[in-house]
Amino acid sequence: MIILVDIGHGITPQYKLNDPGACGNNLIEANLNEIISNGVIDRLRNKYICEIIVLPRGQLSDRTNYANKINADYLISFHCNSATNINASGWESHIYINPSNKSIEYQKVIHNEVMSYLKNYNIIDRGMKKSNFHILRESNMPSILLENLFVSSPNDAKLLKDNKFLDGLSNAVSYALVLALGLKLKDKMEENIEVKEVAEEINNIDILNTKNSVNIIIDEQKLNIDNYIIDDHIYVPLKDICDTFQKEYKWDGGKREIIIIIK
Repeated sequence: MIILVDIGHGITPQYKLNDPGACGNNLIEANLNEIISNGVIDRLRNKYICEIIVLPRGQLSDRTNYANKINADYLISFHCNSATNINASGWESHIYINPSNKSIEYQKVIHNEVMSYLKNYNIIDRGMKKSNFHILRESNMPSILLENLFVSSPNDAKLLKDNKFLDGLSNAVSYALVLALGLKLKDKMEENIEVKEVAEEINNIDILNTKNSVNIIIDEQKLNIDNYIIDDHIYVPLKDICDTFQKEYKWDGGKREIIIIIK
């Protein structure tokens, strides 16, 4: 899976580009685009089976010409919005006006997942839109452009200055891409290694070598899931339960939260 990342605007002398993007409330769009996109890039590169290629931060034609030379599966472009009306605020996603079926499908998943995070901050959902932006029109793979709040809005600007919020937004976009594109973890053994290390810290017990201890039955359905008894406490991998019942889940490392989505 090859994912292209377009970091909107930028000041890059090698491409003779001096484009800070939208500015307002002591914020520079190009800098925000870099912060949010880098958070996504780092998460996907570290955890998932995919190749991330960052487009050159040059003129729009430089970006799409480069993109079209690569047999990529998806392109995501990061931006922030601005308006003369300081009351304009919120988050929106864009695909091309004549999109492929995959672009439509991926937009729905990504938009809804990111908004599930943003609604915690009462961010306005400005909708899933179709636009004639160059990066969407001239690229030959499924693509999406995200407008991550308004630098011109005092309320949005407060959040865009909050590193915790920006990290959470990067995490939400990362997980949205995982869901939309069906990305797989690099090595599931990494999860087992982490579990083993935690168990050894607790009680010096190698739970990976412990046999099934109890029967797990949910709604009269017996689950074939490894579980472990340590100091009279039963430990069951939550991931296995979610997979069995086809429930979505995600791990927010920053907040140390596991979120289970029941629909």
